[in-house]
Parts: sequence; structure tokens; C-alpha cells
Amino acid sequence: MEDIEKRYYTIAEAAATLGVNASVLRFWEKEFGTISSRKTSSGRRLYTREDLERLKNIHFLLKVRKFTLKGAREALRQQGGALTQHREMLETLEELRDFLRSIRESL
Repeated sequence: MEDIEKRYYTIAEAAATLGVNASVLRFWEKEFGTISSRKTSSGRRLYTREDLERLKNIHFLLKVRKFTLKGAREALRQQGGALTQHREMLETLEELRDFLRSIRESL
């Protein structure tokens, strides 16, 4: 069976993916302006896969790299796609480290 990817994610799903509160996402949306969530007729925010990638980059800069809002805005503007590659590489390395630790603990 093929892996089916969702087209839209609710703000609760996006917040859970990033480990932050929904209010943080609303704040980032306002501060950075690069996230363009769609709203349903009932006013619920929906994020695309691209929006989630942008939010992951913002989360990486603010929470992991400890950038200020101004610094994160500038880094997003300058680095663009390179930032996504860097973040994904670090995530892969962290997963590998966790895997190796679990092997070590099982020995």
C-alpha cells in the first residue's frame, strides 16, 4: 500500500509535530509572514506540507540554534533551502545517535 500524505494539517497537528503550543504557531505566522495558513469557513487554520517545512525551519532557528526573532528572519532570508538541508541533516544524525545508543544499551 502506498504511503498517503495529507494535503493539509490542522494547527493542533502542526503544533504536536513541532512540540509547541498552537499559540506559538499563530505568533510565528504573524511575525515571519512566510507561512500562509488557509482558514476554513469556521476559521480553523490549515497548513500545507510546505508551511510545515517553514515552521520546522523557524523552530530549528529559534529553539535549537537559539536565534532571536530578528536573527531568524535574516537567516531564513539568506539561507533558504540550505537551511532545510542543514536541519534535515542534523535530524538524521540525531536519529542515528539515538539508534546507536539503543544498540549500546541492549548489549
